[in-house]
Amino acid sequence: MTETTYLAAQCRCGAGGYLAPADAEYALKVLQYKRPQIVAGAVPTAAPDRTLRVATHEASHAAMVHVLGHELLSITADGQAHCLHAAIGSHIDRAAIALAGGHGERLIIERCEFRPYDDAVLETFNIVRALRMGGCDQCNAALAMFGYCGFDPSDADLLATYRRVEAATIDFLREPVARAVIRKLADRLMEIGTVDGAAAHRLIETSGVEFGSRRITI
Repeated sequence: MTETTYLAAQCRCGAGGYLAPADAEYALKVLQYKRPQIVAGAVPTAAPDRTLRVATHEASHAAMVHVLGHELLSITADGQAHCLHAAIGSHIDRAAIALAGGHGERLIIERCEFRPYDDAVLETFNIVRALRMGGCDQCNAALAMFGYCGFDPSDADLLATYRRVEAATIDFLREPVARAVIRKLADRLMEIGTVDGAAAHRLIETSGVEFGSRRITI
């Protein structure tokens, strides 16, 4: 394999994705719950094309990191797309950041608001209970709910907290200035592939979203 090839992979919960060779090596050293699984029979493949959908998804994560007052490290729309940020102590903020990617993508690309059925959300909570979670957005959001709600919370408490965080996340993404910022950052990602954290913060700030200007209260 070369640096430009990828392997089909999936989160431990079953969500699909790609692993770069360097990521595959690192995956052997990380905590088990974050370890991705290489799909059986997968062969090296060319890096996935850069797409506006992926760029919008990652830009939505980044906008939420910024507005909640946390440090962005880098954002990339190439290959194994990701939005890296500094460690965040707030479980609620981590959940909102995880949820922002999919919700922002759908609001901007598909122009719709989507909320999963309760059963689908509860299924992810059960994946966490069974310690089968990985590092995808859904698993990260669910794991943050357990962190906030404490040891062995009820499904009702988890779901109620999840829905409040989900609503607050969508409320921010609905704002015209938020959507404009996400589009602008996504366009930049489409141009150059990767934006470092400091540059992303400057772009978001100068586009009208102040750093740390939003708090999510439960």
